[in-house]
Amino acid sequence: MIIFHRKNQDLFWRMDFHLVNAFVENVSYDRFFKLPFNVISCRCEAEETPESFIRNERTGEIFRARGNQMLFIPCDLPIFIHRRADFICYDLHFTLEHWPGRDLFSGMENILDLSSQFEAAELKSIFAEPDPRIAASRMRSFVFRICTAILPETREQEEWRFLPLTRKIRDTISADWTVSRMAEEAHMSQGAFSREFSANMGCTARQFLQKELLLKALSLLRTGEKTVQDVAGELHFSSPFYFSKFFRKAYGMPPSEYVKSCTSRTGPGK
Repeated sequence: MIIFHRKNQDLFWRMDFHLVNAFVENVSYDRFFKLPFNVISCRCEAEETPESFIRNERTGEIFRARGNQMLFIPCDLPIFIHRRADFICYDLHFTLEHWPGRDLFSGMENILDLSSQFEAAELKSIFAEPDPRIAASRMRSFVFRICTAILPETREQEEWRFLPLTRKIRDTISADWTVSRMAEEAHMSQGAFSREFSANMGCTARQFLQKELLLKALSLLRTGEKTVQDVAGELHFSSPFYFSKFFRKAYGMPPSEYVKSCTSRTGPGK
């Protein structure tokens, strides 16, 4: 059972939680990332002296892989991953938002090593759960327990006048959305809208649109049921080429490679 501190209770009940992805992998790559979601990464069954590491590009701090290591990587933090197949990694990707696009951990600049607070064996057992419904419930509980322990300092968020707009964008996101269209929907000049939006969101309106578009693209591609061309058309890109260019710039790899990596991963209960 999760017991929330009283000061955090109301805050969590008003959060929008979304599990973006959950997988086990044992692969090699070198890649820069600035992920639009939070990551809980658990390195299990590592070799005695694994070569792999994650570097925080904002602070320069390096986290070298070791057995039973659990890291929390906040959303939008630029990182470099040097990963070799010298350990098995259990990953949870998720968002926990005040409102669409405003994550609880937005602006956090540090990777946290939680190895001393949480057991890697627990997460490993969640992935071994054969019933996907139970696995999903346990993942949610696990994520909330970690988030409660590392909750950053935050002020109470009042109702924001652009909230209906950000919800509408999330529901209808495509390449058709522009900052000028957002300003028109808000009945403001583009300059005034952009300034107020950035002041409240901690990112520009353009960055918000790109992040929402990437999250939608990841969701559509993840199952492997749709081709890159299908997704490009569904998101109203002028061509698969421009969709691939956008995806590669935002995520660090072409969409075709992302689809391939998803099909080679193992999810909970499989």
